[in-house]
Amino acid sequence: MKKATLLVLSLWSGACTSEFATLHIGSNAFDPAVVSKEVNFQKTRVKNDPKGALGWSMLAGAHLRNARIFDSTEDAIAAEIASKQSLELRSQGNTAAMNRWIQSLLAQHRFQDADEAVFKALALPLYDNTTLQLAAQIALEIGAYERAVHVISKHPAAFADSAGMVVVARNETLHGRPEIALSLIQKARAMITSNRDVPGDVQAWYSTKEGDVFAAMGKNDLARNCYEASLASFPEDYKALTGMARLAADAGKWRDVLSWGTRAEKIVTMPEVLALIGDAHSALGDLDEAEQHYHELAEAAGMVNESHLGHNHRHDSVHGRSKHGHTLDRQYAQFCADHSRDLKIALTAALRDLEEREDVFAMDTLAWVYSRMGRNGEAKSAIDKAVRLGTKDARLLYHAGVIYDQNGQREKAAQFFKSSKDANPKFRPPRIP
Repeated sequence: MKKATLLVLSLWSGACTSEFATLHIGSNAFDPAVVSKEVNFQKTRVKNDPKGALGWSMLAGAHLRNARIFDSTEDAIAAEIASKQSLELRSQGNTAAMNRWIQSLLAQHRFQDADEAVFKALALPLYDNTTLQLAAQIALEIGAYERAVHVISKHPAAFADSAGMVVVARNETLHGRPEIALSLIQKARAMITSNRDVPGDVQAWYSTKEGDVFAAMGKNDLARNCYEASLASFPEDYKALTGMARLAADAGKWRDVLSWGTRAEKIVTMPEVLALIGDAHSALGDLDEAEQHYHELAEAAGMVNESHLGHNHRHDSVHGRSKHGHTLDRQYAQFCADHSRDLKIALTAALRDLEEREDVFAMDTLAWVYSRMGRNGEAKSAIDKAVRLGTKDARLLYHAGVIYDQNGQREKAAQFFKSSKDANPKFRPPRIP
């Protein structure tokens, strides 16, 4: 059978099969230098024609791609500057620049600013299907779930392409319908990967998304196949590398965690990866090395000198305090609660995160911190809000079980523990000291 036929069959088989991953290994892997060349090309273009709105918009797009690939704050900020310059030169009909401005704010985790920008775009009107997708995505990020559902249901055509399907899949996941979310992600990934002209980094992004859904459902072998397919298309996909490290941790394969995590950390320094590496060293008995990575995690999140800050402290809206230029409050609070350390700082971080976006995972983070601090009543109040959509997230449901147990509601706690196990049989609760 010809390879092209095999590819199509594997794409529509409903999962990232190992055959799918193997086929991609034979193709040309994506070279990140291509993006740098595109950025330089667009820089030259705007230098030669500084009054050209299109050139500035294209430069913003090139920076955004680099920001996505390498979680580059510098590129996200550069995209914001370039897109705003394009809009200053031509506001009428410059929808692409408007979308890129909104995307640059999202890349910096400036969710409230992005929300204001998308409202401005929709009011002008200066929008297209991408703007509507961004409107729904932002609403999901900040916990405005009814608004997200309204946008999706009112503009179904805007969510019929691959990018739109990913947004709808996110909504389905949050509302406790992971099987529907998986079907949408698979359809979106198939639409993308069936086109051989689509760059490897874009193919990898969709395969990693599918892998994440499988992993959340405890289907780790299928998740691994998807991550392998991603890495075959784009060997420096740090999210796929992180996914592989996470799967290894679920299996207790700590040396594999070190291998995958170290590769990911060389590309992008992220709290989750540093926590995984630290946990691996701890499990292997190297406590000093574990503590070093935990300290690096605090540095990456900008929390080393955090003790003097109150919960009303605001991040610099552009640069932040972390190495990423955007807030990592949620990630740091989750790490602290999982490891029962720096809980006062964790609470400060969790409360700041809640100010920026009141989604179910912000409430879950706050609830878990309260739980580790022994503030059981406040933990229960927060976790009630976290589970309100029926989200089938094993970690969230496990936290609910612990918190209800702490509050003496044993029967309800048992139900949440069962729901957690049903959602993801491979989920490993944190090894709290």
